[in-house]
Amino acid sequence: MYIGIDVGGTNIKIASFDGLSNPKIVEFEKFDVNNDYKLDLKNILHTVDKLSSEELKGVGIGIPGTLEDENKEVVICPNLLDWNGRKIVHDLENEFTCPVKAENDTTLAAIGEATYGGGRDQEFVFFIWGTAIGGTEIKLSGGKLVVDRFEPGHQIVEGGKELEAIVGGAGIKRNFGKGAEDLEEENWNKILPVMAKGITNVLVVRPTKLVIFGGGVALNKSEKVYRLRSLLKDYLKIYPVPKFKISSLGEHAALFGALTLFE
Repeated sequence: MYIGIDVGGTNIKIASFDGLSNPKIVEFEKFDVNNDYKLDLKNILHTVDKLSSEELKGVGIGIPGTLEDENKEVVICPNLLDWNGRKIVHDLENEFTCPVKAENDTTLAAIGEATYGGGRDQEFVFFIWGTAIGGTEIKLSGGKLVVDRFEPGHQIVEGGKELEAIVGGAGIKRNFGKGAEDLEEENWNKILPVMAKGITNVLVVRPTKLVIFGGGVALNKSEKVYRLRSLLKDYLKIYPVPKFKISSLGEHAALFGALTLFE
């Protein structure tokens, strides 16, 4: 049995899998993140123990930030500041006898989609549109994935602000006083053009025929994603506007991606 963990800026998702070959989720749980590392770690350990009905062969975890020391230590988690500098792999290895591996959460989601989802055998740019904005480009070379992570949410857009400060889930709540699920159309009329410009900035340097979206905002407001594509026609002039898709693995994409750390 393998465990996938996806730490996000809003919640933590954990799933147990029956194996690596044609994997299926056995059990799944989701709970709020506290931005209190010790408490979050305690909740993760409790949930993994609860979901582990068989001997564990590997635990993979996605982190919403930058890692170093062979992806064992969190450097910067912009939306989870209490996670900064934490040795997450070491702390999990102290509790489990199986291998533990970590990677950026958006990267895992993109790899999950490329390996098990709607991005199989395709090259694409993957955007996480959730609490923050993340990105990963997937290329193919000799039948293998070439993975390149980038940080679209931190590009400077309007008024000298970062993209995710305006259109990320946390930014939306801060700017409008409510979550994306409660926004009115007039609010979206301000958000979508900014997001479209941010995506255009990415696509002029990372041209692609396919863009796949994951993350809570995109998954819960898929109609806004497709409206984004229409707006892109006004901004992207140098390349054809790519096809837009919603992640076929949904909120489980990074959990499936965590399995690839053990292949």
